Amino acid sequence: MEFEDGLNIIVRPNESGKSTWCAFIRSMLYGVSTSDRAKNGYIPDRQKYAPWSGKPMQGTMNLTKEGKEILLARGPDIHNAPMRDFHAYYADTSIPVEGLNGTNAGEKLVGVPREVFTRSAFVGQGNISVNNTAELEKRILSIVSTGEEDVSYTEADARLRMWQRERRFSAKGKLPQLESSISDYNQKLRSMQDDLTEADSLQQKLDQVQNKIGELEQELDQSRETCRKEAETELKNAEESLKKKTNDYVNLSGKAKADQATLRLNVLDGSDPDEVAYIAEEDTERAAYLHELQEDRGNIILPIVAAVLTVIFLLIGLQFTKYAYIGTGIFAVLTIIALIAFLRKRQEADEAYDERMEILAKYQVHDEEDIYLAVDEFLSLYVTANAAEEETKEAYEAMEKAREDRENLEKILLSGENSTDEGENSLQLNHSLSTARQDRDRIATELALVRGRLMSYGDPLVMKTEIEHMEEERIRLQQDYDAIAIAVDALRDADAEVQSQFTPKLGACAAEYLSFMTDGKYDGLYINKDFSVQTGNSEESVMRRSEFLSAGTVDLLYLAVRLAVCKIAMQEEDPCPLILDDPFVNFDAERERQAMKLLEKLAEDRQIILFSCREINL
Repeated sequence: MEFEDGLNIIVRPNESGKSTWCAFIRSMLYGVSTSDRAKNGYIPDRQKYAPWSGKPMQGTMNLTKEGKEILLARGPDIHNAPMRDFHAYYADTSIPVEGLNGTNAGEKLVGVPREVFTRSAFVGQGNISVNNTAELEKRILSIVSTGEEDVSYTEADARLRMWQRERRFSAKGKLPQLESSISDYNQKLRSMQDDLTEADSLQQKLDQVQNKIGELEQELDQSRETCRKEAETELKNAEESLKKKTNDYVNLSGKAKADQATLRLNVLDGSDPDEVAYIAEEDTERAAYLHELQEDRGNIILPIVAAVLTVIFLLIGLQFTKYAYIGTGIFAVLTIIALIAFLRKRQEADEAYDERMEILAKYQVHDEEDIYLAVDEFLSLYVTANAAEEETKEAYEAMEKAREDRENLEKILLSGENSTDEGENSLQLNHSLSTARQDRDRIATELALVRGRLMSYGDPLVMKTEIEHMEEERIRLQQDYDAIAIAVDALRDADAEVQSQFTPKLGACAAEYLSFMTDGKYDGLYINKDFSVQTGNSEESVMRRSEFLSAGTVDLLYLAVRLAVCKIAMQEEDPCPLILDDPFVNFDAERERQAMKLLEKLAEDRQIILFSCREINL
C-alpha cells in the first residue's frame, strides 16, 4: 500500500485489514511489545496480529525523512520476539542509517516516544480518548520549560514519595526502624539496670540462706550424735528380738509340718473343704438308698408256687382233660415272669451292695452315719494345718522384719547417718535444712539467670555509643524527610504552574478545532491534568462533563484534543503523520463532513492517513 502527501483516505469493508494496517505502521516504527499480557478482553499485538499461517511477523516500509528515502525492515522473530530483527537503509544507496535501531527508530523518525505517539497522532479503532502518561508529561514540560524531555512530574513525584516511604511510611521505613532500635536499646539499658539491682538483692539473700544452712547443719550434727547412741541401744534390742522370733519360727514351722503330714494321711486329703460337706451329704443319702436296695433281694416263693401249679395243671391235662393245658400255659408264663423278676431283684441288690461299698471305702467307714464323722475329722485337720501354716508365715515375716530392722540399724551405725526414726527435734532440723537448701538452689538459679541476661546485653558503654550514633542518624533522616516533604510541595506547585501555562494553550487550540467541527455550537473547552474534558459555549454558564454528552460528541471532543496535542506537543518543522482508524463511527453526516474539512485543512501541513469502513462525506 502506498500513501501520498496530504490526506489519504482508505475505504475498506469490515474484516479487510484496516486495523491491521494501522498496527503494522506503528509496529514498523516502534516494534512489537513482548511485555504486554492479555487481560480484561485486551489482546496484545504479538497475539492479535500473529499470522494465521503460523509464519513469523515481518514486513518492510518506505518513508521519507528530511528529503531522504529510508527503507525499514523488521522480522522474522528472534528468540520468540516478533519483528525483533531490524534494518534501516537509505533506499537509493542501501547504506544503513547511522544511529537508527529497532528500539529508537520510532522516536527518531516521528520525534516522540511510543506512548506520546499512541496518545496523540495514532487514533486506534474505538480508542479516540486521551489519557496522561509520564512520557506525555515530559513532552509537555519540555515545551513550557527547559526543552529537556528527561523529567516528568509523575515520575519525580513518585520518586520523591518513594524516598519518603523509604524513610517513613506508616510503621515502616528507616525512621521507624531507627526509632524502634533506639527504643529497644534504651529498654535494654533500663532492663540492665533493673537486673543489676535484682542481682545485688539476690546475692544478699543467697548469703543469708547460706549462713542459715551452716547453722542448721551444725545443729543437725549434734542431734544425729544423740540419735546414734539411741540407735546402738535399738540395735541391741533388735538382735534380741530377732533371736526370739527365729526360735518362734522354728517351733511353729515344725508344728506346721507335723499337721500337714497328719492331713496328708487323711483319706480326704486333696478334697475341696468348701465342697466336701456337700459331697458327703450326697454320698450319705446315696449309700442309705443303696442299703435299702441291697436288703430287697426279691421273693423266691412266688416263682416256686407258679412252677408247682404249672406241674399240677400238666398232670390234670394228662389224666383227665386237655383243657387243663390252658392253665398249664398260663402258670408256665407266670413262672417265667416271676423268675425273671426275682433274678433282676437279686442283680440290683448285688449292684447296690458294690456301689455302697465303694462309697464307704471312699471315706474308710463301715456305715453311712460314719461319713459325717470322717468329714468332720478332715475339716478339723485342714483348719489346724492351715492355721499352723499361717502362724508359721507370720512368724517368718516377723523374723525377716526383725532381721531387716537389725541390718538397717547396722548400716546406719556404720555410715554415720541418722535413722529414719529420728527424734522430733532431728526431723524438724532436717526439714528446715532441706527447705533452706531448696531456697538456696532457687535463689542461685535466679541469680544465674539474671547474670546470664546481663552478659547477653553486652557492654553498656557500647550500647550508649550506638544510641548516640542512631540518634544522629535519626535526626539526619528526619531532616531528609522534612526536606523531601518541602520538595513534594514545591514540585506540586511547579506542576500546577506548568499546567497553568500549557493547559490553556492546549485548551484554546482544541476549542478552536471543536468550534470549527460543530459550527460554533461548542466553542469552550477545558482540559484537566488527566486529559478529561469539559465543554460548553459562551452562552452557557456551566461547562458540561464528557460523561453527560453523546458518544458522537465525546469522540468529537477527544478528536479535537488529539489534534491539538499533535500541534502543540509534537515538532512543527517536520510534523509526523496522523494515523486514524475509523474515528467517525459515532459521527452523524454533518459532523463527519465538518471533521473532514478540518482534516483537509491540517493535511496541508502534515500527512494524514485515514482508514474507514464507509464512504466519507467531503
